Amino acid sequence: GVLLYGCTCNFSLDLDAVGDAEFDPVFSRPGFEDIEFCWRLRVEKGVMTRYCEKARMYHTYDTGPIGLFKQFWKYGNTEPIMAWMWPKFTFQGSRSVNSGFQDPREPERTGFADAARTASQTLDSAARFLAGAAAAAAGTARQK
Repeated sequence: GVLLYGCTCNFSLDLDAVGDAEFDPVFSRPGFEDIEFCWRLRVEKGVMTRYCEKARMYHTYDTGPIGLFKQFWKYGNTEPIMAWMWPKFTFQGSRSVNSGFQDPREPERTGFADAARTASQTLDSAARFLAGAAAAAAGTARQK
C-alpha cells in the first residue's frame, strides 16, 4: 500500500527514483525531516512512499513522562518548520503552528521580549501536555 510518509527509523530508498534529493538541512534536529522529505518527493517527483509488510524493525522509546515530554518538545520545535515549508500539508487536529514563525535560515532573534515569548509558549505547551496526560490518566483509571 501507499503511505503518506515513512519514518526514518525504518526507511529504505530507491535511489533511481529519489535522484539527488536529500533531507532539507533546515531541520537541525530529528522530527518532521522524514515527513517533509517524503512529501517533497511526492509533490515534486511523484515518488510514493510504500509499505513493505515483510520489513521489521524495533525502536525503543522512553515512554515515561519525561520521555514523552521530550518527544512532544521535539515535535513542537520541528512541526512549525514543516507547516511553514508546506502550508497545504495538513496536520489533523493541529491548530495553527506557524503564526509568528521565523525562517530558521535567518539569525535567531534575541533579547528579553523574544526570551519572554519563548518562555510563554513553552509553558503553554507544557500545560496543554500535562492537561492531556491527566485527562488520559483519569480515563484509564475509570476503565479499571
